Amino acid sequence: MNVSIIKTAEKLKSDRKKIAEIFSGFSEIQLNHGLYSSEFDDWRVRDVLAHFIFAEKGFLIIFNEIVQGGEGSPVGFDIDLYNQRMMREYKNQDIQSLINDFTETRTSTLEFIESLNHEDLKKVGRHPALGMTTLAEMLKMIYLHNQLHLRDVKKILE
Repeated sequence: MNVSIIKTAEKLKSDRKKIAEIFSGFSEIQLNHGLYSSEFDDWRVRDVLAHFIFAEKGFLIIFNEIVQGGEGSPVGFDIDLYNQRMMREYKNQDIQSLINDFTETRTSTLEFIESLNHEDLKKVGRHPALGMTTLAEMLKMIYLHNQLHLRDVKKILE
């Protein structure tokens, strides 16, 4: 496995613990603080953790398809509609259930990464937001995606 993906896996592993600690440290008031508002839905701080979970689970499906020779995300995939639909499933879960689900999902992602070889990382497929790119780049985006949302959470709670 190449150095870049090893670094990505290390970041995802440390991120797993960090995110669990961050969200378990929030009060109920902080967890229910409004964060994003759109025509589709209003997200609270706790909903960001739910988003991390269902996004990463969806990415794992896409990544596995790419490794098997598929194209990845379907053409015309609507991220907003997906987020709206998935958020309804996660909206009322308690924070400890979300933290446990996040930890398990991230563990599955790390196991997936460990199963990859150098050639797998070069495979190209469609990412729902990035379009056509390599699997290695898609894996890096998991970490970056979460960091962007965590930055927004920190700003709103300061």
